[in-house]
Amino acid sequence: MLLFKNVTIFIVLFFLSGCGFQKVYGTGQKDNISELSKIIIGPISDRNGQILRNNLLFALNTKSKKLKPLYILNLKLSDTTSSLAFS
Repeated sequence: MLLFKNVTIFIVLFFLSGCGFQKVYGTGQKDNISELSKIIIGPISDRNGQILRNNLLFALNTKSKKLKPLYILNLKLSDTTSSLAFS
């Protein structure tokens, strides 16, 4: 019974080694993520705009490198409120 388990494990590992794992996000030819680091985000007014800008900076600059900027992203944030009634 132990021999059967060992052979089964060997066969499963053999087939898994040949399945060809690849990157999920990317083709491996060019690092497209580094292109996002070349975006400058302009200042956004109000506190909610500052929070949004900080989150975007953190999300877009994944490698914490300063690259030559190619793009400028200017945003205008508008807040809306609506009231809900529950009965």
